[in-house]
Amino acid sequence: MNVGKYALMLLLTGLLAAPALAQEEALIEVDPAQLETAAAAGDMNAQFQMGMLRLRGEAGLTVDAEAAAGWFRKAADQGLVEALYNLAFLYLEGTGAPQDDVEAARLFQLAGERGYVPAQYNVGLMYHLGRGLPLDYIQAAEWYGRAAAGNFVEAQLALAKMYETEQGVLRDDAQALAWYKKAAETGDSRAQFALGNLYAQGRGVNQDPVEAARWYKLSADQGQPSAQLALAEFYYLGHGVARDYPAAAKLYEAAAAQGLSQAQVGLDRMRNEGLIR
Repeated sequence: MNVGKYALMLLLTGLLAAPALAQEEALIEVDPAQLETAAAAGDMNAQFQMGMLRLRGEAGLTVDAEAAAGWFRKAADQGLVEALYNLAFLYLEGTGAPQDDVEAARLFQLAGERGYVPAQYNVGLMYHLGRGLPLDYIQAAEWYGRAAAGNFVEAQLALAKMYETEQGVLRDDAQALAWYKKAAETGDSRAQFALGNLYAQGRGVNQDPVEAARWYKLSADQGQPSAQLALAEFYYLGHGVARDYPAAAKLYEAAAAQGLSQAQVGLDRMRNEGLIR
């Protein structure tokens, strides 16, 4: 998976806050001609919505990425952060605008400086990847921190990892644990697994296999293969949970089915020991 493209998410994928979505739905019900008249008269919200309609080809309009970019640019020029964000993504992808990582980063920064949390995360990621901005882990951590404080889960994960691996910040397992926990409490299976690891290893917190098993289970129940493997080991050893060979085997099988070779090793070991057939 291309991590950069996965993480640099377009507003259209569901990151738009609920009130803005409600506003969008209301405007889509308006006659496109009336909406375009309002947009041409300088209404930045109408300009943004015209950009959305043109990008999606909705309300009887044809898909026209260049027209979408033009409407987003008009709204962005008036300071609408959602328009800045979408326009940045169009530059990033080269859709309706020339492909230009530097311009995308500049627009993301403008939106981020105005408090738009998804844009703050993307600026951090672009610093982290050295895409459109100089490779700079300190700046990446700074921007991730802004977005993490705004409860953006991807940023919380990224910042936690930076604290865990001493990248752009001094290593601080307690900070890593705190940010993983915030993300884990939203139900994110990756954060739950990472949090389980910290409890299992006693990093940033007193070692607690019971708590580690609890977080591993929450993650494993969502199909996270690494968590399934870790919890299988706990059941096999009776570590943090009561020893349960059938449960261990079931989890090894689930993780092995997702391609984890270590899980197949665990299954083979249990067969060799006569614990399963």
